[in-house]
Amino acid sequence: MDSLLEPFFSAQDACEEERHLETLLAEKSRPLIEKIVARNLGYGCADRDDVCSEVQMELMMRLRDLKAGSAGDLIRSYENYVGMAAHHACHRYLRRKRPQRWRLRNRLRYVLDHDPRYAIWEAAERLWWCGLIGWKSLAALGTVPRPAQLERDARLPPAELLWRIFALSRGPLEFDSVVDLSAEIWGMPLHLGEETAALEECRDLCPTPEAILQQQQSAARLWNEIRDLPVRQRQSLLLNLRGDGIDLFLISGTASLRKIAEVLEMSAEELAAIWNQLPLEDNRIAERLGIARQQVINLRNAARKRLWNRTAGTEPISGAHASS
Repeated sequence: MDSLLEPFFSAQDACEEERHLETLLAEKSRPLIEKIVARNLGYGCADRDDVCSEVQMELMMRLRDLKAGSAGDLIRSYENYVGMAAHHACHRYLRRKRPQRWRLRNRLRYVLDHDPRYAIWEAAERLWWCGLIGWKSLAALGTVPRPAQLERDARLPPAELLWRIFALSRGPLEFDSVVDLSAEIWGMPLHLGEETAALEECRDLCPTPEAILQQQQSAARLWNEIRDLPVRQRQSLLLNLRGDGIDLFLISGTASLRKIAEVLEMSAEELAAIWNQLPLEDNRIAERLGIARQQVINLRNAARKRLWNRTAGTEPISGAHASS
């Protein structure tokens, strides 16, 4: 357990416990949370304080559950745990407020992870950088191109737009800056609440209540079927789902991050540590499960077939990626 938490866990009475808890939240957590939330949402975001408070509430509940012995694994690095909680809160907020940009982010992340020309990696202060595959060891950073330099590339697919961006940047770029630039090139709003004619794949920002209810019901039914799969099938399927596939369960409220982790027979912290790397390639899943890559593919295919048969022939999951 992180030594920062020891005074709270060793407190003998309620007053002392509350005093140490307040110190953890106000002095050890809040500055880091505010920094991460501001960097992800911008200082002009009107809901920034609400997101920060949401993270602090989650931390308070988690710490109290740990003290009561009703939670899972202990927190080995409190700073890392706070940072991860803040990032996840920002991601949830962006999914709700800017669904177009969230889908765009997932599409770009997928290309950077799977196109052999590109790479994305984590640097200092939990920042993500991206660029050409040979740039990970570069000390010098690139320059973000001006949107005017890419006006003629607005119709390019994501993989080719990235190629044009990196050709102009001549060095690694922060991933969020690439998302912002791509959104501007494709006519997607930088500010919340703006309307735009965006990518064909990102339409229907305001689904009807009937459509929302139908999505929730479909997600719940699918989730129940996934929970009934053998554990190896669940792992081979879910760990290979594209980001927008597994996000369906979070966005619809069908399953929390902790529930998804339980179905995968992982701790929530372990899942959080690899969340931004999903979908995992088959070789990595095989390594985690201690089986051969072909077994992973066979398990996933068996899971998909079973889900297909149990959902009246309507394929429930189309986001699995069979990696090479």
